[in-house]
Amino acid sequence: MSQSIRSDVGLLFISIQINLMEYAATLKNVLKRRGWLRIPPPYIPPGTPYND
Repeated sequence: MSQSIRSDVGLLFISIQINLMEYAATLKNVLKRRGWLRIPPPYIPPGTPYND
């Protein structure tokens, strides 16, 4: 984005990224509201001591 040779190509890339982020933010809110988005369990690597 910042190392683009042409400024118009860089601006086009930025606008596409902004549109994707806006879509993803609204999609995430809808998924949370409907209960379709769940937080995965934490990863505990094998061999680590078990602490409760």
